[in-house]
Order: sequence, then C-alpha cells, then structure tokens
Amino acid sequence: MEKTSHRSVLLVVLWLALAVYPLIEGYGYYMAPLQERAYMPAHTHFRPSGLIGQGLGIIGSLMMIVGVSSYMIRKRSAAMQRFGKLRTWLTFHIFLCTLGPFLVLLHTTFKFGNVASISFWSMAVVVASGIFGRYVYVHIPKTTNGQFYSANDIIRAQAALGQRLGDMTGLGQPEIARLLAGVPAANSIPGAMAQTLRFQWSKRGLKDRFRGQLLERGVATEQIGEAVPLLLHQVELQLRRQTLGPFVRAFGYWHVLHIPLALVMLAAFLIHIAVAIAFGYTWIL
Repeated sequence: MEKTSHRSVLLVVLWLALAVYPLIEGYGYYMAPLQERAYMPAHTHFRPSGLIGQGLGIIGSLMMIVGVSSYMIRKRSAAMQRFGKLRTWLTFHIFLCTLGPFLVLLHTTFKFGNVASISFWSMAVVVASGIFGRYVYVHIPKTTNGQFYSANDIIRAQAALGQRLGDMTGLGQPEIARLLAGVPAANSIPGAMAQTLRFQWSKRGLKDRFRGQLLERGVATEQIGEAVPLLLHQVELQLRRQTLGPFVRAFGYWHVLHIPLALVMLAAFLIHIAVAIAFGYTWIL
C-alpha cells in the first residue's frame, strides 16, 4: 500500500511538472486578448501551428493514444497479464489521458473553432466520462486481478472482520452491530455517489464516535487504538455492500458509452490532423 501511495505521489508531481511548465512559459500569451496575440513575440512559438504550440498538440495526442491502447491491450490480452497489475496500468492510463488533454488544451491556446472545436469538445467529453468511470471503478471492491467482488464476498469479509473485532474488544457481535448502525441503503447511482462522499467527509467524526463508544463499554485504551481502524473498515465494507448494485450498474452504463465516445474523439482527431497536414502544418517534419 505504501509503495502504491509513493507511486501515486510521484505521478502527481510529474503530472504537475509537465503541465505547469509550458503553462508558465506561455502564460502571458495565453492570457492576452486574441486580437493582440499576433503582435506578440511569443506568437511564433505558442500559436497552434507554432513550434511549441503544435508540439504540445502532437505530444498530448500521442499520450492519449498510448494511454488508451496500452490499457486496452493489457486488459484484453492474456499474454500481457503477467506484466504488472491491471490497477497499475489503469493508473498509467489515467496519467497519460489527463495530461495529454491538458497539453492539447494549451495547443488550442484556449481558442476553439471549426473542426478543431469538434475534436476538442469530444476529447473533453471523453475525459469527463473517464473521470466518472474512475470514480465508480474505485468504489467497487475488487480482487488483485480486477475481478469484482459479489455481495456474498463482502458479507464473508464482514463476518471475518466482525469476529476479529469481537476477539480484540471482548464485545459480542450484536454489540458490534449496534456500533456500526446507521449506514442507509442506496438504491440509485446518485444516492450511492452521495453516500461514498459523505463517508469520506465523516471519517474523523466516526473515529471519535467509535473511541467514545468503546471507552463507555470498558475496552482497554491500547485495544481501542487497534479497534477503531477496523471498525472504520467495517463501516466501509458495509457501505460497499449497500452501494455495490448501483455502482455495478453505473459501470455497465459507462462501459457501453465510453468506448464509442473515445472512437468519436479519435475520428475527430484524425480529421483535424488531416486538415492540418493539408494546410502544410507538419511541425518539424
């Protein structure tokens, strides 16, 4: 878990470095009124057809192509399954497919029109769809191979964790169940999303509540320190079970829509590239 956390922090820092540097370099140009940009020295390099501007568009597009294709190959090819966990490839996919669109945004210099606008907005819809899909995917419990748990799998995990809590605190299972009471069922996708957000916001309050309740029941202080994280995890498992159905449905809807949207984006990109080449914008080639 610690290794995964370090990798995520490193990717965030790398993402910010690669995104912020060109933004800072061209900030004055990007913020200038459109009618004034053509008279600025930076226009030669930062305009969409300039050395830097067009380079950002090409690099950003290649990032998205590599991010999408590599993840699809890893996900669908049995031969690739030995090359890292699917979760790692998904992280790499998200890194490239969020940084790439940002570089493409800089390529446009925040000016959209004609075929380029279709290409950009189709990309924006795909990115937004991907963020939603990632949110849903994270909140569906999975094995290390990416297979979804069933409700029965979660119930078994809850039972094992409940037994561990009982042995640790000396409390009976009915008493532990009363400590965990209060997670309502979620039958809709918006309701499931609202509940997961509410859980993240209420973690600190739940920890304080559990400490107080365990003290009231005479549990030793050293055991409370170990029991509180387990109780919090038990609440999370209960929440995962309650929201499993809506999130699985949402992921199914997302999966049906995301790939066609990505294909529309790809078609718009290809048309945009063909038009650029037809007008002689071939970058350094």
